[in-house]
Amino acid sequence: MISGLTGKPIRSGYIEFKDKILATTDTLGNFTIELDSANNIALIFYSAEVGWTAIDNLQFNKNDILVITLLPECLNSAEKDIKANKIKLFRAAGAFSSLPAKTDHDFEKKYKIIYYGDGGCTNSIAIDCLETYNHTIGIYLDKKYGTKWRKEVSKGVYGL
Repeated sequence: MISGLTGKPIRSGYIEFKDKILATTDTLGNFTIELDSANNIALIFYSAEVGWTAIDNLQFNKNDILVITLLPECLNSAEKDIKANKIKLFRAAGAFSSLPAKTDHDFEKKYKIIYYGDGGCTNSIAIDCLETYNHTIGIYLDKKYGTKWRKEVSKGVYGL
């Protein structure tokens, strides 16, 4: 399995068929399943990278090798947020993350962005969406401020 956003292997996924986990992906996104019948199969894929995706009407023969590309539905648009001057940077946050520091607040003010942590407000957003969003924001900030902001950005920001 490959992410349609990043082109990277989906290495934390699992595959369900009729409410049963059939397989998990390895670090290269590969998995193996064996089914008696392989016509009009409906599989459900899940990974932190792309979220939940259902694929209906899969058809394949025994020993077929399929490349499945999954494209998550990303609701946040970096381009739209840049135009609206409502720029966010998504970062890891939660029980094991450090609390926001004064330097984080100073960074937000200086570069006119808002940090969003994944503790509650991004839990349901696929990681590939967060990384792609932040990557686009990073390019924008590079053009506007040069690369000096990268030395000041909070650790744990996805995709930078």
